[in-house]
Amino acid sequence: MLGWLRGKLRSERTVIQINLSFALMFFHISALVHDAAYANAKSCEFIAISIHYFMLASGKYNSFVIALQAKKCYRVSKLPTDLRF
Repeated sequence: MLGWLRGKLRSERTVIQINLSFALMFFHISALVHDAAYANAKSCEFIAISIHYFMLASGKYNSFVIALQAKKCYRVSKLPTDLRF
């Protein structure tokens, strides 16, 4: 079943949305375990870095989705050459 889905999920938009979903999932997991990280300085630092990384990654992937939608929405096949002002 995964092999069948893999062939269907090859568009740019789908791959970006899958990456966005994973970034948000790991961000939420990091946010859920951040209370347990106060016991150790290294674990607190690791969770803080991972929260910031996954938040930046989700913002970047979200901007990719918006850019792809804008590209498809405002695609112009031929520019007009007879413009008069």
